[in-house]
Amino acid sequence: MTAMVKLSTSVLEELWFGEDDPAVADAKAAESLAAHLAELEGLRPFPVVVQKVIACVARPDFRMEQVRDLIEEDPALTARILRVANSVAFHTRVPCASIQDAIVRMGARTVTDLASGMAAMTAFADLKGAGKAVREHCVGTAAIARALAYRMGDGATPSLAFLVGLLHDIGKLLIMQTRHQSYAELLAATAGVPDELHLQEREFLGYDHAVLGGHVLAKWGLPYPVPKIVAWHHQPARAYQEGGPVAVLVAVLRIADVIDTLVSSDKPTDGATIKRLATGPDAIRGGIREKDIVATFSEASTLRGEALMLFR
Repeated sequence: MTAMVKLSTSVLEELWFGEDDPAVADAKAAESLAAHLAELEGLRPFPVVVQKVIACVARPDFRMEQVRDLIEEDPALTARILRVANSVAFHTRVPCASIQDAIVRMGARTVTDLASGMAAMTAFADLKGAGKAVREHCVGTAAIARALAYRMGDGATPSLAFLVGLLHDIGKLLIMQTRHQSYAELLAATAGVPDELHLQEREFLGYDHAVLGGHVLAKWGLPYPVPKIVAWHHQPARAYQEGGPVAVLVAVLRIADVIDTLVSSDKPTDGATIKRLATGPDAIRGGIREKDIVATFSEASTLRGEALMLFR
């Protein structure tokens, strides 16, 4: 009960953002979310190696050699990081042959972001059906979000864009672990309809997958602003009000999310659809140029295809 109260308090204080009566709806949502977090306790634990890497990089006096040594404790994780680091999405001009190379060329924090995202997705590698589709959407969105952020230059951080893209729907994967059949039906009923699922989730669960994902990522030790971006990606008004990297990366994530959905569907996409996306509120509030969205969309299919191959 004590743990439940602490979780409920943290929900109310930070990541939960209710759109109804805050004295009633938020409290009930917080209690529901706290209950689910308690239910998920111990499920899909974050790898110890990655937790150590995150803690190491969080210290101001960390050394690159420490990060390298920690990651190399897990040969499988090392191989996965190098595959992604050398992919088209990361625009690496000179191939990285080792974790040391990756750290030198990309930075310790970027490599840590990669390790975090790869570890989280690997935990759900055995999912089938709806779970597999969600996982593939996360992977595609990550590659597209990074490409868009890369084109924006100083406007966004590409490695963070990749990480939040990879983790933005992790709440869906976690919900499926405990409410698989009924939740899978809800996913199917809202497929392809933007900003609809989270509203249905609030009716069904009392909270949405984004808020659940944000809390779980915070519990796993993912650094600011990753949990907040994930928690608010279906509540852009609050992100845009806050401004800064949260606003920019929520905008990037939302646009990448739509592009991946369009690319992965069987329906052809016309120029007018991309034009609406490029001139819509997310692009405007995130300061994202139309030419960058158009260029990213043109290579989105290639980026998505390669990313899916890497994560298989």
